[in-house]
Amino acid sequence: MMSGKHRSGELPQIPEIAVDYELVRELGRGGTAVVYLARDRDLGRDVAIKLIRPTYVKDEDAVARLVREARTVGKLQHPNIVMLLGTRRLSDGGLALILQYVPGRSLKDRIRAEGPLPFEDAERILTDLAKALAYAHRSRIVHRDIKPENVYLDEGVGMARLADFGIARAWDSDSGLTLPGTAIGTPSYMSPEQVDGRDLDGRSDIYSLGLLGWEMLTGSQPWEGESLYSVIAKQKNEDLPSIRESRPDVPDRLVRAIEGATRKYPEDRWKNADAFLAALGAESGGESDPLPGDRPPQAAMPPIPTPWSERSPQPARSSGPLGPTTPPPLQPVGPPAGTSPWDEERPDDPMEEKAGGPGWLKVGAGIMGVAILMILGLAFVEPEGGARAFVDGLNPWSDRTTAFFDDSEFIRRPEDARPPAEGQSPAEATGEDTGFEAADLDALDLDAFDVDAAVGEDPGPSGALSILQGDGQTGPPGAALASPLILLLVDETGAGIGGAEVEYEVVAGGGTVDPSLDVTRPDGSSLARWTLGDSGEQRVEARAVGVEGVEAVFRATLREAVPTELEPVSGVSFEGQPGQPLSDPVELRLRDDQGQPMPGQSVEFVVESGGGSVNPASVNTGSDGVARAGWTLGSDAGTQILVARVADRSEVEVRFEARLQAFTLPVRSRVVAGGSHSCVLGGDGTALCWGANDSGQLGDGSGARRLAPSAPAQGGPFAELAAGVSHSCALTREGEAYCWGANDQGQLGRTGGGATTPSPVTSPEVFTRVAAGLGHSCALSREGTVYCWGQNGNGQLGDGTTTSRSRPARVAGDSRFTQITSGWRHSCALDGQGNAHCWGDGSSGQLGHGGTSGSSSPRAVGGGHQFTQLAGGNAHTCGRTANGRILCWGSNQFGQLGTGGSGNAPVPTPIESDDTFTRVTAGGVHTCGVAEGGAAFCWGRNLYGQIGDGTTSDRTVPTSVAGGIRFADLAALGSHNCGRTPGGEIYCWGYNVEGQLGDGTRQNRSEPVPSMGGGS
Repeated sequence: MMSGKHRSGELPQIPEIAVDYELVRELGRGGTAVVYLARDRDLGRDVAIKLIRPTYVKDEDAVARLVREARTVGKLQHPNIVMLLGTRRLSDGGLALILQYVPGRSLKDRIRAEGPLPFEDAERILTDLAKALAYAHRSRIVHRDIKPENVYLDEGVGMARLADFGIARAWDSDSGLTLPGTAIGTPSYMSPEQVDGRDLDGRSDIYSLGLLGWEMLTGSQPWEGESLYSVIAKQKNEDLPSIRESRPDVPDRLVRAIEGATRKYPEDRWKNADAFLAALGAESGGESDPLPGDRPPQAAMPPIPTPWSERSPQPARSSGPLGPTTPPPLQPVGPPAGTSPWDEERPDDPMEEKAGGPGWLKVGAGIMGVAILMILGLAFVEPEGGARAFVDGLNPWSDRTTAFFDDSEFIRRPEDARPPAEGQSPAEATGEDTGFEAADLDALDLDAFDVDAAVGEDPGPSGALSILQGDGQTGPPGAALASPLILLLVDETGAGIGGAEVEYEVVAGGGTVDPSLDVTRPDGSSLARWTLGDSGEQRVEARAVGVEGVEAVFRATLREAVPTELEPVSGVSFEGQPGQPLSDPVELRLRDDQGQPMPGQSVEFVVESGGGSVNPASVNTGSDGVARAGWTLGSDAGTQILVARVADRSEVEVRFEARLQAFTLPVRSRVVAGGSHSCVLGGDGTALCWGANDSGQLGDGSGARRLAPSAPAQGGPFAELAAGVSHSCALTREGEAYCWGANDQGQLGRTGGGATTPSPVTSPEVFTRVAAGLGHSCALSREGTVYCWGQNGNGQLGDGTTTSRSRPARVAGDSRFTQITSGWRHSCALDGQGNAHCWGDGSSGQLGHGGTSGSSSPRAVGGGHQFTQLAGGNAHTCGRTANGRILCWGSNQFGQLGTGGSGNAPVPTPIESDDTFTRVTAGGVHTCGVAEGGAAFCWGRNLYGQIGDGTTSDRTVPTSVAGGIRFADLAALGSHNCGRTPGGEIYCWGYNVEGQLGDGTRQNRSEPVPSMGGGS
């Protein structure tokens, strides 16, 4: 279980995670979760793991909700969407989400660092995000929380990816993700209908995307510095200033696209993300799809009442395509003085008319709900958590502050309604059930706030702000001060006032303060963090919202910081493999002469000995003074040295050392299937094979067919094993390759005839993976380079030629790969980002690049998918994505692509299945997969019973294998399959004329039968 409390810098020990992933370092934490960078032990790729605290998943309803959300998110697979890879339930009651890791930074970080973005960058990011939304919306999923923090800029591939689909919802189904009438999102980016808690469709995301575009071009957050209530009011009633006020030269198409997205009424916006994309693509002065009813700017949405009497409504502004216009000023909401709301003539509500709903008198319940929840939330959290922790805690998928409030339209006024009698509620007067009972408040501590103040009938608390900590500090320019700013709000009796708003504002120096709006804790305390500006006087003013004259002033003094010490964060001694990056980055913290962290300082890394490399060679320290770099070790024996120095003060340095570990491959126990033989690799490294042996492919030295496993292959112990059509290959624990069987094409990696026992492949390389096809073999080196040998008439060796090779030839290109597979006449590999590359025969589209041409060097598979496993058959290929979906491409003559039809597919195409899979394997003209839980499914040719459903009928969609056996592994290459259960039992089915099923017979089987029987 997760060890709840651990010292800063230590990583928790979580058995449910450790079996598959190694935690590397903490990426961030929030009120509900902690996020770690982790490494997949099997694939060697980085992932992000979000550990949700047990508090938020402590009952089955919460678990069910999260599982439903995970199922929704898991269906989204798109190059511009950060994928959810899986979940783990933890023994302490918590939940772990396994997410795609995006190397780079968030859009928020970039805007904060650079300000307004170049037009072309903003347009490219908007295009990527609109493509993601178009895909999600076609799946009937609305995101509901588009904001810069949820956009990650992938520096590896140069694209934007949209994250945190955790509060996404299918808008045409009752998914049970949220309660009806509930608004979820971040107020600064919410659409007006989202503020109201109305039913949403994709146009709500379009609105948020428009606001994000406005922020990228202006460098400012929408309604920055406003209070929460004011933001929501402006979101419904006011338009943002025209982009041209700050960027006069902005292209017309960007202005039109963004302003068309941010119209207040959904029906006036771009109808979908494709229309938004079309508008972005229109050249200046060109044509794009017209906006619905492009007409003079409409009036703002019906205004909502301001709960503080001293605040009067602001005039709404509406922007046309190229600039602002001013509609009539907002009118106050409510009856004239001296009248009852029950006697008021009801004003027209255009949103009501369009919705066709009953006559409701709007009183801004959603907005008032925010204000009350910000106060009532204190009753649900620990005192030190405050209201921010409450708001943050409501959505376990997001670590950032997320507003969550109920839009109850709670005063109904039918024509015959009468005012409620004394002591009677409006619901009792109308005879309706409001869905709310006074008993619902019994558990809340209402003493901490004044409800009248919350809804505007009182100017608020009176008293004084006292500075407890944080005044008079000194620090270098741009640095976060060591001590937080702490205030105490008290009333005239000296008692703390909880639940009140305190605003913080930088009035001199140009720094920042976070948060700019805080809510006092029950004891009246408030806390903020101050980052100093670059020069001049440094001053922050704090004031109690709604209380005239209750203020406090913090002052700080800038000082020149002198870099003094580079402090190792993650140690100075390491061990690793030659040519491989260390599992953890080298980390250090730069401190000044006062012992304070120094952000924004350049640190240079230099490899002094060992022949390795470091990336990046120069990096600026972050806000915490920390700099990180990846160290790839060289091949030199002995101690390797890496030195880090401050760029302009070379005497300030720290030295790191690393030693090489002896290279040893772990034994990967597995079952493999060749053309007419099968093998299993045991945990002790013994290879045991059975079936056809006419070419010596069993490796036992006999050349005799075996109807059941009886004699192991000679040599070993082995760590990896692969079976081709008529040969086999294996790797020793030291990474040396051996092959045996047929050698008519040089597939054994040497000249001469075949071999009935393992024969060494002539190569100086150290290998970590091996694969075998019809007449060729491939292996992956520990540096990530692929080498192939054998038949090359179709370019399946990938060396840029069609010349067969009897020794390993390096695959062309500079790509580094993590996994390989071989089909009959083609080969494929995955790079570190999960992108697939294939080469060789492409006549049926099995290379996946969109055509049917072959290639003698790697070509990228189309579609932008990220895979975790590939499998090659005779003329088709399949891949399993990070979220457990299977896609196939190439020949589909017998339905082996699983799409329900028989047409070939030149690009990856999803199979017809809602299951998520842990394994995929490809036979000659059929395919199989293992679903979560271990159930096996097969599809394609079934002449010999290889589908395993008890028949010999071909299947064009995944069909359940009979017998209810749970598999951990499954393999195919010819017309039979063999699988291994979690307990190590072997079952096989399909073609058996050579005894390859291992059941002691030569009878074909249409259902799984146990292998390892007697006979030969």
